[in-house]
Amino acid sequence: MSPGCYRNANSRHRLVLTVISRICFLLSICLIFGSLHLFVAPFPRRFFCTDQSLRYPIPPGSTVPYAVCAPLGVALATILIFWFEVLRGPNSNDINNNINGDNTASAQNYRHQRRRHRWSNCLIWLYYFCLGCSATELLTVSAKLALGRHRPYFLEACKPDPDILGDLCNSSVSYPVSICRPTMSKWEFKDAQMSFPSGHTSYSLFVVVFLAGYLHMKLGGCPAARFGAQLFLILIGLCVGYSRVSDYKHHWSDVLGGVALGAGVAAAAVHSAMSTLTAAAAQSLSVSGCNGDAAAGSAEIDEEQLDVECSGEVDDDLVVSGPPRRIRLRDQAVIDAEDQADRDNGNVDDEARMVARNATSLVVTKQQVDRSNGNGLV
Repeated sequence: MSPGCYRNANSRHRLVLTVISRICFLLSICLIFGSLHLFVAPFPRRFFCTDQSLRYPIPPGSTVPYAVCAPLGVALATILIFWFEVLRGPNSNDINNNINGDNTASAQNYRHQRRRHRWSNCLIWLYYFCLGCSATELLTVSAKLALGRHRPYFLEACKPDPDILGDLCNSSVSYPVSICRPTMSKWEFKDAQMSFPSGHTSYSLFVVVFLAGYLHMKLGGCPAARFGAQLFLILIGLCVGYSRVSDYKHHWSDVLGGVALGAGVAAAAVHSAMSTLTAAAAQSLSVSGCNGDAAAGSAEIDEEQLDVECSGEVDDDLVVSGPPRRIRLRDQAVIDAEDQADRDNGNVDDEARMVARNATSLVVTKQQVDRSNGNGLV
């Protein structure tokens, strides 16, 4: 077996280990924030009995329950990513036009390559979406427990002990939470001390900002549709935050903190996903072969995988978003060996040799996503 085959086997092993490690990392984050939410008590912040911002009535429910908000966000993101990455594929004519000679074997290989890249991109986007959701929840729960800010209905939920508080409370004295005698459950009273930041808002803003950034790349050829979709998503996220204030579940500053947290994590998740896709594109465009012949391996990849002709035409599948990179398609030693052979034979003039050298040392520059079709790495 040639060294190229060993390299490919090692690459597959590294891929499996990478997938397993990322899944374990994602599950560990979920386990951490779940344990914090269940077993850690919030900071026992003292309160003033005359604080008017804590005297609102206990709300009967939420306009947007979390049990509805969370599944809808995951479903919306999954549908959009699956649609743009997997379902929006080229038709058979587009595939055949990109195959040299339009032979059946090349067309089948081309379809296989496109299908593999599309599913790979889809899984990468979904992974970073799930990772961002988990990170948002972890940061939100950590802040809630560390700060222990009271919700607007805290005094109604607290019901201070009259034997300790007396008939008249002292407005200049802060009281500990230990004087409360709540009639609600222990879990509900714990939730009354976890106001900042708003969990509904941080999650909603993460989802809509993540999808807005994703659509910014996928709808590049339709600026009006892109702006309308992004505006609609942002309005949905903000309306969820507005409902938390009108329901007396949060202070306005809690919602503002949730907006900043969710948007910040979403921006980081989109950037990380794009960096991973760019690295994957560079790796998929690298030249490797299993037949032991570097020149033949390069020609095979040029013809079947890269679809790059000497005319300078580049397959749309190789146009990916991200910073420009330059990747040599053939080893410089192979080019020099061919030039030396031409000089020894003496049957190729200087002009023809220069054209051949420029063609074989063709450099593919990966540019921004094609604005006309909105496709990234496929």
